[in-house]
Amino acid sequence: MSALPNASVILCVNVDSTGLRFRQLILEARGYKVLLATSAQQGMEASQSSPIDRVVTDQLSRRAMGTGMAAALKRLRPNVPIIILSGTRG
Repeated sequence: MSALPNASVILCVNVDSTGLRFRQLILEARGYKVLLATSAQQGMEASQSSPIDRVVTDQLSRRAMGTGMAAALKRLRPNVPIIILSGTRG
């Protein structure tokens, strides 16, 4: 299913490409447009070069904490909701 023309854009940030792809599949199946980033730096770059409506990020990402990226994004785009996910690795 492709995204609707006026669909919300969700930026997903995750160092795990499998988890990132899984989120993309789920969100696109529900009609969202999805931007992907595998690091906090890529996420920041994507947020500055593309319109985004929401962000889903892991707490940890390469070279930066997801919480730090979220704080920086809030300064740039204060009205964009951000979901920070945390998990454990076995």
